[in-house]
Amino acid sequence: MPLLYAPGTSWGYSLATDVLGTLIERIQGTPLDEAVRLWVTGPLGMADTGLLRAIRSVWPPPM
Repeated sequence: MPLLYAPGTSWGYSLATDVLGTLIERIQGTPLDEAVRLWVTGPLGMADTGLLRAIRSVWPPPM
């Protein structure tokens, strides 16, 4: 696969993780943070690790 940019000139994020997160939410029927807690961090005993869900009605704050 060819590079999108010459090394050191630019960068770009992939949409793959966004698509995967949405797919997990749809299949699991829960928000991504809950699915990760149920299937990953919970079974591993990682009580202090997780995802923060953006609260769209509060963030960004009104100007």
